[in-house]
Amino acid sequence: MKRPRKKAYRPKPVSNSSWHDAFTKRQTLDDDQQTDLSVAYRLAFQQMVSGHADEENWCVVVLSLNIALVLAEWGLGGEYIDRINDALEGAFRAKIRAGRTGKWGFDGEAIQAIKDVFEIHEEQLKLASKYEITSSLIEVHRRADAGHVFTEEAA
Repeated sequence: MKRPRKKAYRPKPVSNSSWHDAFTKRQTLDDDQQTDLSVAYRLAFQQMVSGHADEENWCVVVLSLNIALVLAEWGLGGEYIDRINDALEGAFRAKIRAGRTGKWGFDGEAIQAIKDVFEIHEEQLKLASKYEITSSLIEVHRRADAGHVFTEEAA
């Protein structure tokens, strides 16, 4: 004689997540997604150049530069790491200057360096998978939380 079950039998759902995970790890951004990302940081950059910027605009630009740096460190444009660092140094100069003057803007050298890195970053976005882009964003936040950011002493 069998004992009666206390709970109804509910088999665990079968997940195709391993296939889905493998597929999405290789899937790249479509053209609209690439455009959306590019527009966001290019608009913030334009605000910085036009003199109508605030710290949020600066943060958007710096976030895109940091994502470009992480992707380069991971092999997507590793030969451009020095150029990306130059752009980040220019962005940091703008932060220091904003602390003194209250106005957010880039100097001429930073403007050119950041424009160059944006071109590099747009190529990275064409080549990187969604997984790599998401992982790079997580890595940027991890580094910031750990205190790995530019400081006046480091400049």
